[in-house]
Amino acid sequence: MHIDTLKKHKLDVKRHYNVVLKEALIIADQKLRDKVNKSIHINSGYRDTAYNKAIGGSKTSEHIQGGASDKVVKGMKPKEVQEVIRKNYKELGFYGMESKTKPNCNQYTHADVKHRNGNKLVEY
Repeated sequence: MHIDTLKKHKLDVKRHYNVVLKEALIIADQKLRDKVNKSIHINSGYRDTAYNKAIGGSKTSEHIQGGASDKVVKGMKPKEVQEVIRKNYKELGFYGMESKTKPNCNQYTHADVKHRNGNKLVEY
């Protein structure tokens, strides 16, 4: 969470230091890093409900559950990262990915570990 955003929305900065991430997300992001052999910058991981609301996140965002991350892979376009996830989602452990309807899909890759449709990747 960005400190300036917390202050801008008058959210308690100290309260937002507690971060909860699902172990499956940490493992999936590491597997992606190992797969592409490049550094990954996580733009957004866990968000509490107040912060998520302040930045316009979905009320049902997996970020609130600690199961999603928005990432940029050094030297790769988001569409390339999405293709790696698409081809290897079971091995990596990602089961949800923004790739079709969100305008930000060209700036970063959002992927989560929530199972929605059995063991298939759900793109939204």
